[in-house]
Amino acid sequence: MADSEPTTPKKQHLHTAALVIAGALMCAVGVGVGRMLTAPASLNGEEKPSTAKNITQTERSPAVDSPFDVATTSLDSETVSAEGTPTGVAALFGLDPDAPLPNSEPGETAVDGVMAHVAQADEELRAGSYARALRIYEFALENVSGISEAAVRYRLALCAEANGKFAEAIQQYQQVIRQFPTLPWAGVARIGEARCLAAERRIETLTANLMRNVVLDETSYSVAVRGELLHVLGRGWCETFLSHDVRHLLKDDGLTLPLWMTDPNRQLNLLPELLNDSAPPAAAAVAFEIVQKTDSLPESIYLRVHTPPAELKALVKAVITRSGFQADLSEAARVIMGGRTQQLHNEDISLGALLDGLCTPFGLLWSVDDETIKVVSESEATAEQSRAFRQAVTVRLLNNALLTAPESPYAGYSRVSLGILQFQQKSFVESAHAFQSQLQLEPRSEIEVETALNLGKAFLALGQTEQARTAFLRAIDSPTYHLDARLAGYLYVGRLQIEEGLFQPAVSTLVRALAVCGESDMEHSVAVMLSSAYLMANSPQGANTILMERRDRLDESSSASAAAFLSSLARFRSAVLPDKREREGRSLVTALTRFNPREEFGAHWSYLHAEACSEVGLTPQAIDSYLNTLQQLPAAPLRSRAMLAVAQQYRADNRLEDAAALLSAIDSEEANVFHHLIRLQSAQVAVQQGRAQDALKLCRMVIEQSEDDAARREALQTMGHAYEQLKDYRSAVDCFAGMLPGETAPGSLPPQTQPEGALEDQVPFKTDSTRRTSQPAVIPVSGVRRTPWIHRHPIRTRPSDGADCRPLYGWF
Repeated sequence: MADSEPTTPKKQHLHTAALVIAGALMCAVGVGVGRMLTAPASLNGEEKPSTAKNITQTERSPAVDSPFDVATTSLDSETVSAEGTPTGVAALFGLDPDAPLPNSEPGETAVDGVMAHVAQADEELRAGSYARALRIYEFALENVSGISEAAVRYRLALCAEANGKFAEAIQQYQQVIRQFPTLPWAGVARIGEARCLAAERRIETLTANLMRNVVLDETSYSVAVRGELLHVLGRGWCETFLSHDVRHLLKDDGLTLPLWMTDPNRQLNLLPELLNDSAPPAAAAVAFEIVQKTDSLPESIYLRVHTPPAELKALVKAVITRSGFQADLSEAARVIMGGRTQQLHNEDISLGALLDGLCTPFGLLWSVDDETIKVVSESEATAEQSRAFRQAVTVRLLNNALLTAPESPYAGYSRVSLGILQFQQKSFVESAHAFQSQLQLEPRSEIEVETALNLGKAFLALGQTEQARTAFLRAIDSPTYHLDARLAGYLYVGRLQIEEGLFQPAVSTLVRALAVCGESDMEHSVAVMLSSAYLMANSPQGANTILMERRDRLDESSSASAAAFLSSLARFRSAVLPDKREREGRSLVTALTRFNPREEFGAHWSYLHAEACSEVGLTPQAIDSYLNTLQQLPAAPLRSRAMLAVAQQYRADNRLEDAAALLSAIDSEEANVFHHLIRLQSAQVAVQQGRAQDALKLCRMVIEQSEDDAARREALQTMGHAYEQLKDYRSAVDCFAGMLPGETAPGSLPPQTQPEGALEDQVPFKTDSTRRTSQPAVIPVSGVRRTPWIHRHPIRTRPSDGADCRPLYGWF
């Protein structure tokens, strides 16, 4: 710098003049670009006045008391002109559609620069880089105006919404609505505002903002925008009835609503469709017409109604009376309606949905009583009535949304929400149909796992366990990632397998669940479920191992009492030495007093609790837990096990009538593999009641049909006692000795007239020349010496004369 020539005054003046000229040129360019950016989109380049659609309804025309009196009222056909609707990429910002694309030519214009910045920010937003996208949008906002400002401001709001800053996003959306009330951007911004209000659970504000325009006035928004708003409104209402905690997944009546996260990529892709949708229809002349009436219920009556702004109370009464009902408005409802106005523009709407739009924004409830529709304030209704009314309103909203916009990206969420509400209303068939429809229409959607899990619970409510198991397996195999819902599917499959008596398959299912749960909050639920399956499979060592590996975490979880019970029961069953068994027995009794099986997942917990109580001698508590098992379970083998255990205890307590009634309540198909055990128990009850013939009949059925040697031996013993009651001692000895006696032949001596000493001829191992050479084998019975080759050596039996006996496996 030391060698540079000093600046002369002449050079300074030239430099200053050049700067002034350059500044003037830049100002001229800026003015030209600004005019181009701020020019409204119209065919001839001149600004066209448009009618404001969002003005207060009372400003259009004075309210009238007779909304359907054609002679005194008329409607203005005010519509938003569709001329100049922007199309194309550049037109989304109000720019010239023929402008060059960003970076297409070396000589980049100001328009190209704005589009390039917005396009770059869009890519950052789609990638989830919200901070970078926000900085670029804020820079672009300083250099745009007009429709371009609406486009950039909408993206700023979308960026804040995706980042979870809903209050900031609402402010940006509302600013778009205020500045551009007549453009399509106002409707698009209204959708974003509705999403944020729903995310913040501000349902009352959401209802007040949307219910009147979206439901009652079809001319407020285009069809696409109106459909999206109905989906958001219906889902927002549905979320007020549900919980999202983990324990909710493991409740049979706790259906799962998929989390509705704002996807910026999807919202940006929807922009062309929403902005280019056809303009709202023009308001028709005053009209009231019943389009369809299939029943006397408001949901079955469809109307065509068009009115000017009218006094709300008069409008409600007119709609009700013209639909064929009598109007009964409470005094509190009249006070709330006083001074309010509303107009209707609907081509085809049900009377129920119309009354929802007229009542819910003002805190009113309506109900049907015979031919009268009553309208009351929410303060006059009970909490249960208010909840039932809100559920019915939400169902109608969701049905309306699915009819208006069936192809919406969020239609699947609405179907699942509708199925959940139908389930809560005890309409299980309709609920299952809604979930099945979603799985068929979108077989690999992002909400497949939640839908399949809900479908399984609906099938459980219908008692269709096999279909439920298939649905839970689909939830497990779903490619979408919702780990907690998939783990819930594993737990339900394992539970159904336990209830079906498939203990080893249940263990395998739950082992896989434990392997994939990772750091999920449901790990402790999976661990205790697996431990209980091991105990049901008679593997106490496996049960205790699972618990000991996670002892510290289980002690701090909500499953601590269940884990303590399982560990105590496992140690008690593993104990062999008397002293250790006594210590573990005391520990088990302590755990039993702190454990409530009804709070756990599955009825088998009550069954385990009953078995534990029975093993330590707490008989009354065991019976109570068995009965709890019966109350919780549908038809299943585990239920039959519990009924058999209760019947056996009733027999021990000499409550024979209760035992007989309980056993007769078990259907043969329900009992499945336990039908022979049920017959055997019934035979034992019949012996105790003195019904020997019934006992013999049941025992013979067990012997002929059962493949369980233990059951057949016990049946022979029971037959022996029955023959003793009939004083047929010869047949009784045959039974006690393990031989199946034949039927008494015609002409033989009655059992009571047999001479003394006749029993000596029935010793099974006595050689007698009168025995037949081809004798059938006998069944081994309890108390008889059994060898490893118990089924290999058939021996002879002594049938009664004339009896036809079949070979049986015998003993030596």
